[in-house]
Amino acid sequence: MERKKGSIELSFNMIFSIIVIIALIGVAFYAISSFLDISKCAKIGIFYNDFQDRIDKAWRGSLTKDSFTGNLPSSIENVCFGNLSAGVGRQFREQYEELSVYAGYEANTFLYPGTKACDSTSLYRSIKHINAGEFFCVPVENGEVSIKISKESGDALVRVLS
Repeated sequence: MERKKGSIELSFNMIFSIIVIIALIGVAFYAISSFLDISKCAKIGIFYNDFQDRIDKAWRGSLTKDSFTGNLPSSIENVCFGNLSAGVGRQFREQYEELSVYAGYEANTFLYPGTKACDSTSLYRSIKHINAGEFFCVPVENGEVSIKISKESGDALVRVLS
């Protein structure tokens, strides 16, 4: 009597090769995800550095009415400015309530939503030489934000406007 073998017969080498291929694909997706996270963190860091440079330039000058345009990850919806200890009106209540946990920190610039920032250290910064005034937010559209800055000849600090 002859034995009939099934139409599908996989050797150990074939099964091992399939497992290795699946593992390599998993590692590749993990590496790509990590690079995208690093890119997001770098974009936020570059935004803060470029914004501080523009503020410093305006602060050293005597008269400035300008607009700073910066790039942020598309997951960031707003860049918010102001003192979180002072409270807020109705317009930016949602942003204020999420960011108010950082009220004790020496910070005047915040990214909203905080859960979409790279990490907690990139969520807020203290930008030197600005007077943001009352808490307000500037919308980020398609990963780009445009922030108005102004300094009159008698001003000690640069004003950030909505």
